[in-house]
Amino acid sequence: MLRSYTDVCDTVLVVETGLRFLSKTGGEPRGLLLPYLRDILKMGKQVSSSVAKALNECRLEHSTAAWQLLTSWKSELMLQKGKNPFERLPEQYQQTLSEQERLETRAFLGVTDIDAFCWELHEMLLLKTNNTVPEDNYPPHWDLRSTLETHMEAKQCSALPGLETLSEALTLDKGADIWHVAVEFKR
Repeated sequence: MLRSYTDVCDTVLVVETGLRFLSKTGGEPRGLLLPYLRDILKMGKQVSSSVAKALNECRLEHSTAAWQLLTSWKSELMLQKGKNPFERLPEQYQQTLSEQERLETRAFLGVTDIDAFCWELHEMLLLKTNNTVPEDNYPPHWDLRSTLETHMEAKQCSALPGLETLSEALTLDKGADIWHVAVEFKR
């Protein structure tokens, strides 16, 4: 469906636009996203055939999950192109893991749902680290395990498998590096 980095970027932009309007106006959760974008938001010209194919069966209630998957995929593609997907991320969340921490991270990655972990960590790094209202940010000194637990509970999602094995010494300040290790681990 989405064959290029450009296709993924276009799809992310369209989904983000849809989410902005949905957050303000709402919509029928079981309704399809594509007709909502084309007919309600009048975005027909912005919806290429690749975007339409990718979003063809996506329902409004799945828009956030689609955004989560697409933005993480976009960042993975950036990484493959040698670009830093987190260049706008505050430096305090871009600290480097020690070799021991890399080993601990890989051990956890071997027992968890790696895709879900990548999506959730990526979402936290994008949405909970660079808000204009500092109280809305997750502080960099928070341990990743507890932060993920809290984040998932707030979203009413199941906990990640094996999360109890993630070292409490791993903190959000190393979140970008942990995400990089997870993406490398998936390959």
